[in-house]
Amino acid sequence: MFTIICVDDEKMITDSLKTQLKNYLGNEYAIETAESGEEALALLDELEAEGAEVLVVISDYLMPGLKGDEFLSLLNTRNDKMIKILLTGQATIEGVANAINQANLYRFISKPWIKEDIELSVAEAIKSYLKDREIDRQHQELQLWSTAFIETMSTTLDQRDATTSGHSRRLAAYTLLLAQAINATTEGTYRDYQLTDQEIEELYYAALLHDIGKIGISENVLLKEARLSKEKVETIHYRFAWIKALFHHRDQEGLLSISDQLLLEKIDEFYQFILDINQQDYLSDEQSQMVIAISNWHFIDEDNLQQNLLTEEERTHLLVRKGNLTSDERKIIEEHAKFTYEILKSIPWPHHLARVPMIAASHHEKLDGSGYFQGLKHEEIPVQARILAILDIYEALTSYDRPYKPAKSHEEAIAILAYDVEQGKLDRDLFTIFKKIPKDQLLKQE
Repeated sequence: MFTIICVDDEKMITDSLKTQLKNYLGNEYAIETAESGEEALALLDELEAEGAEVLVVISDYLMPGLKGDEFLSLLNTRNDKMIKILLTGQATIEGVANAINQANLYRFISKPWIKEDIELSVAEAIKSYLKDREIDRQHQELQLWSTAFIETMSTTLDQRDATTSGHSRRLAAYTLLLAQAINATTEGTYRDYQLTDQEIEELYYAALLHDIGKIGISENVLLKEARLSKEKVETIHYRFAWIKALFHHRDQEGLLSISDQLLLEKIDEFYQFILDINQQDYLSDEQSQMVIAISNWHFIDEDNLQQNLLTEEERTHLLVRKGNLTSDERKIIEEHAKFTYEILKSIPWPHHLARVPMIAASHHEKLDGSGYFQGLKHEEIPVQARILAILDIYEALTSYDRPYKPAKSHEEAIAILAYDVEQGKLDRDLFTIFKKIPKDQLLKQE
């Protein structure tokens, strides 16, 4: 129930206030009284325990124990939304000023009060409280809606690539763990550093939306699982089968050359080699030389034209040393960070979330300037973006839903991150804090 508390060390005054307000407001509001600030605080505890909602507190200034300004200041630390009115004829200028500055005083009314004045003041106070209450409710609903929308959009974007489904959600969960650990640390560069609630909110949204720019990346690059696509492998298969058929026909007519004979003997071995390395994460020097050797083989077709066993495009793709993206494809993928910034920058973020676009788009920046999309260095990179840089790598390495790349163990991922730290790419102190987070806490987020 909505409640108003009247506080004065003279019972006659509180009784008078209670009767006047009861007659004015009716039964919609409960009117409670207390004879001191201490008694009022105890009464407030009881009312809140019973589920009552205190809208307005009217307090005298000169009382035994806590003075009115001291009482209202304490009240304000507990609930700054509550409307506070100082009612007295003996307050000093200093006391009133203290109440205004420390207690967020709504109004000062002199004794003896005018009936209409106190009634109008309380009515306006109730109106102000209920208006602020409704604004807070709407804000909370909007906050819940915004968070739910962003989380749903993040999940939907992740679903575009089945191999990274859940990546952004897990990354966001990791950021909350690391933010908590940073604020608790007592060592290193960040011992005096505290991420505010708003900065953590920025970080959370940035983590959820960091890959939104991938909607601008072609699926044949974004979803590439091997050096050569299934269609390209199939093309090689049919080409090799056609070559074998051509050579068998020449052999029957006694026209097969020595070089053709040698290729016929090796072509199945070549094809199997291509299949073997196509999805490998890393190509050795020996394997690279083998790709070059195969691509250098040539033959004479039925039109008496010289043809290479592999096209230049096939050779380029098969010679990718690490991963499966060519240098041109990697540049295309790296564009997603810039797209993320452009997409998020177009959203009218509230003031306290204005840095979300830059934080989200900077998750591939490195301290030595070798990252993207802007090639930022050291202090140019926001702390939240440095956090994302570490966690994005960790999540990608340990993820179990990438069928083309076996998941690394927690220990293996930490070792890889440690190498990047030593290379001057990742924040050493943030990494030190991160690796102290218990493994089981990280696993709970998966």
